[in-house]
Parts: sequence; C-alpha cells; structure tokens
Amino acid sequence: MNRTLEELGPLIRERRGNKTQRQAALEIDISAATLSRVEAGKQPDLKSFAKICAWLGINPGEFLGYVEHEETASNPNISQPIVLVHLDTGRTINSRTAQRLGALILAIHQAAIGEDA
Repeated sequence: MNRTLEELGPLIRERRGNKTQRQAALEIDISAATLSRVEAGKQPDLKSFAKICAWLGINPGEFLGYVEHEETASNPNISQPIVLVHLDTGRTINSRTAQRLGALILAIHQAAIGEDA
C-alpha cells in the first residue's frame, strides 16, 4: 500500500489519540516541536521520519513510493525493486526520473553491502 507524506500528520494524530504532542514525542524519541511541525504537514528529517514510522508501525517504504516491477512480483528470482523518491516538498519529478533515482540508490546500497561482506 502506498501512502503520501501528506498522510503522515493525520496518522500521527490518530495514533496519539488523547496524548499530548509532548507525550507522543517522548514515546517516539523526537522533539515536541518536530512532532508539531510534522502534524502541521511539514516533512520530517530522515531520522525523525524513521522513528515516526516505527512508532506508527508502518514501513517507511509505503511513504516513499516503494513499488516492485510486475516481473519482480511474479518472479521470485528477480529482487531488484524500484523506489520512487520524494526529494523536496516544493518540487516534483516525473515518475521515470524517480524510478531511475530509486534504482541508483538501491544499487549504491547493494554495492556498499557487498563491500562490507
């Protein structure tokens, strides 16, 4: 399931329920100011984003447009997914460019893992 970053604030408000922002921020391990900004629709930094997703119990890939090619989904021997990346709130890129950037990021990650092995 793909989600948009615009859904992040409402999901946080729903999850925290009657808790104050300060209480929820303490649970998430981010500042109350950061939580307030994200609930207001601002994008969090990567570290805060990861903590918020963990607290929500949602895979961050759902917000980042993680998708698999049709051939990947139907063939378990192919493991190269495509990642659509949100680069900036005020700037949009076309789907093809986002897919290529995502593939590049994954290739770099795989190369780094291979070097550590």
